[in-house]
Amino acid sequence: MMESTPKAAVSRSQKATLLHDEILQFTATNSLHNNESRFRQWIVTRVRKLVIAGLGPNSSLKCYGSSNTGLALPHSDIDLVIFAQRSISPDTPPLSPNGHSPDTINEMDRRRDISILRTIRGLLVQSTLPQPHSVEVISGAFVPVLKFSEKITRTRVDITVNKHGGKLSSEQVREWMKMYPQLRPLAVALKQYLFSKALNECYLGGIGGYLLVNMVVFFFKQQPHLTDNLGILLADFFKFYGSFEYERWGVCARTGQYINKGIDRRPWYHPPNARAFLCADACDYLRDLAKSSHAVPEIFKEWKQIHLHLHTLYITTNPCESILPTIVKISPEWVERRRFNIKLLVSELDVPILVRM
Repeated sequence: MMESTPKAAVSRSQKATLLHDEILQFTATNSLHNNESRFRQWIVTRVRKLVIAGLGPNSSLKCYGSSNTGLALPHSDIDLVIFAQRSISPDTPPLSPNGHSPDTINEMDRRRDISILRTIRGLLVQSTLPQPHSVEVISGAFVPVLKFSEKITRTRVDITVNKHGGKLSSEQVREWMKMYPQLRPLAVALKQYLFSKALNECYLGGIGGYLLVNMVVFFFKQQPHLTDNLGILLADFFKFYGSFEYERWGVCARTGQYINKGIDRRPWYHPPNARAFLCADACDYLRDLAKSSHAVPEIFKEWKQIHLHLHTLYITTNPCESILPTIVKISPEWVERRRFNIKLLVSELDVPILVRM
């Protein structure tokens, strides 16, 4: 068989190395440039001034998520959390003695948080920061959130109140990135893949950034010997989840152990769907990160096809100029919009710019 010939083995090795190099180049090209990072800092500063103006000097604003961990792409949201009113400090111990998240709130506190978000919404609408009609408070979400898009670059911003889970998850991701140098480039490529398919938001049924990182780390912990070759890892990641028995098993990145859904009896905040993917939050073992990700079964089916696609490329001896663009798509329109945004920042905003494109 072709797969067992020395020539095919060389082909596999060469193409895996080619894909490895392409992932590294993709990560370097699509990470935030200095000017994009500085503009994001400017957005956070503008929001912080509004928060203090509306809630007083005892309130504070913290940034978490991918903007805090170094996993942000140019299209990534900015995740912010306001600390105010409920006598909660940003330095509150992360977990209670039983390991529960401090984000679990009662109805009275929930109403207060929504009131805070509506106050900030009013200030945002009166400011020049957001895109018109983009500011909305989603009060029915598990964690109430204020969403808006910045007017010039359309950068999306999510704001929550007194939510410590973001701080904890950011710390956990940074710890994992120190443990696994392979994590950042692999996660960046996968995040772009999900974005190109409009499957990067959990609340819309897709796989958000933190859920994705948990899935990648769990996958890493199943490897007897974790290779440094990103081409091999990406193919194996698609194979692993492409054939995952999600109706039977869940995953927990913190322990690296499977969750047997048939016998698991932990008191989840929201009982998991027996026929859906389950991923326990590494920072809160009662929270299912995939509870809203109803498109995961279809995503897994597509990942199975991608693995077969890569397998075919690897075992054929035909030359292959490029592999990653057959999986991870970036539209020319998106590239042009990014260049336009950066030129706009350089020419019209009083923001320190370190790099010009």
